[in-house]
Amino acid sequence: MERIWHRGDAEILADAAADLVCVLVDGQLNYINADGAALLGAADAQSLLGRRFSDFFTPEYAVLAEQYDALVAEKSTSLMLQAVDGQRISLVARVRAMDGGRFLFLGRNITKLVESTKELTAQHMRLLSSEAKLHDANRTLTAYIESSPIPVIAVNKKGDVTLWNPAAERVTGWSAAETMGKQIPHLEPSERKRLLRQIMEEK
Repeated sequence: MERIWHRGDAEILADAAADLVCVLVDGQLNYINADGAALLGAADAQSLLGRRFSDFFTPEYAVLAEQYDALVAEKSTSLMLQAVDGQRISLVARVRAMDGGRFLFLGRNITKLVESTKELTAQHMRLLSSEAKLHDANRTLTAYIESSPIPVIAVNKKGDVTLWNPAAERVTGWSAAETMGKQIPHLEPSERKRLLRQIMEEK
């Protein structure tokens, strides 16, 4: 196929910071850069000349195929191409109108970025699921403690009460409201020190 892009076009192509650069004439590839050909899985650029560019659009983006006039109006657009070997390629693309009814297609390969985003999203969803499970487990544990017939008391390193279940209230006569955040009221100082020492050793 005879190329119909001119010397002035080379300056545009040289300035294009894109992975895929091609010139389309009547929807056919009239020029494609070497990196773009490799991205599409071709052995060389020459083997792709004359092929319809729309052949590489994935089904979900087929509606955009051949609508290059509409794409010119967009600052950029996201689409997905399918390489010769079937591999899918995510692109951010821009289309420019050229003289002679030609179109310049510039595409930046963002496949790795899209895959990374999907993985981060999946990790976030797994984290949310884990947090939900942990919340459910804590809620179940709290229910067990609250309904336990055995007194359950917890204190921090300072000896302040952090947990005082209903059974502890019944046995000691002290309510949770009276003990939470305070030293255990009915322990002798020596016993309180022994308890704190035991807690520190367990930590």
